[in-house]
Order: sequence, then structure tokens, then C-alpha cells
Amino acid sequence: MSSPGFAASLRVTPRPSAILALSLGAAHLLALTSVFAVSLPLALKLALGAAVLASLCHAVYVHVLLQGRRSIRELIWTSSGALLVKDAHGRDWDAHVCANSFVHPRLLVLRLSLDKGSPRAMVLLPDSVTADVLRQLRVRLRLTSGASADS
Repeated sequence: MSSPGFAASLRVTPRPSAILALSLGAAHLLALTSVFAVSLPLALKLALGAAVLASLCHAVYVHVLLQGRRSIRELIWTSSGALLVKDAHGRDWDAHVCANSFVHPRLLVLRLSLDKGSPRAMVLLPDSVTADVLRQLRVRLRLTSGASADS
């Protein structure tokens, strides 16, 4: 994705998000409740319940604690428009923002296509980065994609 030049680089270093942790916990609790509310054999309920709990642990590990191998620890949007991503293992990747990224004033889900790897997601909420960084990131996304969504 080509992008206009910017005055300075933008460094996005997310912190663990309590909002995301609570949201994931609530969603998985609802899923767990529905598993045990339906009429299925007990063994199947236990297996599905274990799968829901494993999903919660994985999501928290990757997206909240930023510890998984697919976690993005840092994103640098250079003044020339290039995107550099650092993963949990300290490896640097060139990246591009995918068109199916979600941008909202209080939530950004960046889908990033890595040049030598599979796509990754970076979930940013108001408690994971400063308000100024979130605003600057939304502005850059709007300028580079020509999106017309309100921010």
C-alpha cells in the first residue's frame, strides 16, 4: 500500500489491555454458559467447555499479554510510509495494512500482512495505547486508505 510521507515516524507499543481482557472473559463466559445450557451428552459438553477455555487462554496470551508467537509487540509507521512490525520473539517484519482492518474511535483491529509470514492482528483499545497515538494511527489509516468512515 503506497502512502504519503509524514512529518515523523509513529511508534505504537501496546500495553496489556484490561478492557480487552474483560471483553474476552465475558464473551467466553457466555459461550461456556450456552455450551452447558444445550442438551448434549455430558462428555460432549465437557469437551466443548474445555475448547472454550482453551480459546480464552490463547486469546488472552496472544492479544492481552502479548506473549504468543503471533503477538505484535511494536509497530513503527515510518515517515516515508513503510510499516515495520516487531513480534514477541524480537523479529522485525515489513508489513502492510489489510483492507479488512477495523477502525473505530475506541477500537482498532489492524490486520497486518507480513511480507514473509502469515497475516497478524493487532487489537488496540484506549487503555492499550495513549489517546494521541490512537488518534495519529486513525489519521494515518484514513489518509493512506482514503476511507470515509467517521473517527
